[in-house]
Amino acid sequence: MPENKTVSSSSTRDDQTNTGLTCQEVKALREKAWSKTNEDNATSQSLVLYGASKENSESFHESKMTNTEGVNKGIYFSYPCRRHSCAVVNIPAPCVNKMISHIQDVESKIQEHLKRLCQLQRRMHRLWQEHFKLVVLFSQMRLANFQTDSQESIQKILAVQEESSNLMQHILDFFQTLTDGPCENDG
Repeated sequence: MPENKTVSSSSTRDDQTNTGLTCQEVKALREKAWSKTNEDNATSQSLVLYGASKENSESFHESKMTNTEGVNKGIYFSYPCRRHSCAVVNIPAPCVNKMISHIQDVESKIQEHLKRLCQLQRRMHRLWQEHFKLVVLFSQMRLANFQTDSQESIQKILAVQEESSNLMQHILDFFQTLTDGPCENDG
């Protein structure tokens, strides 16, 4: 999109010379056509109400169509007159320059936001990596604690088993001595 696009004054002057009308004349023509259209609409409605003949209503509609064409021409030829001030001084249209600068501002803001987004994504990536490392370390620590606790529990269980087997052996020995030994009451 070119930055310094100018509006040519020759196109508006050609349009004006082709029609031979000034802006004020075109506006007056447009207002006249508008009032004529409103009058014709009222006449058309009254013709319908009073049952006008078909020929009269057809001729009325034909004249109405030519008036509409006049209104359209008035609107068409009045539009370039609004740009006349920009075309005469042969400078870029201010609205175009304003829009170009606005678009450039928006583009620069988008670029800044994209840079920020990229930085945030990098930071988030590093933080996620650190988070997962910590999660892995925490899981490994819990696993190590669980393993040491289970080893201690196994050692305690083995100690209790050994102690209980020793007690069972003592009890068996005691019963054995009771059954094998001489009885004093038997005698």
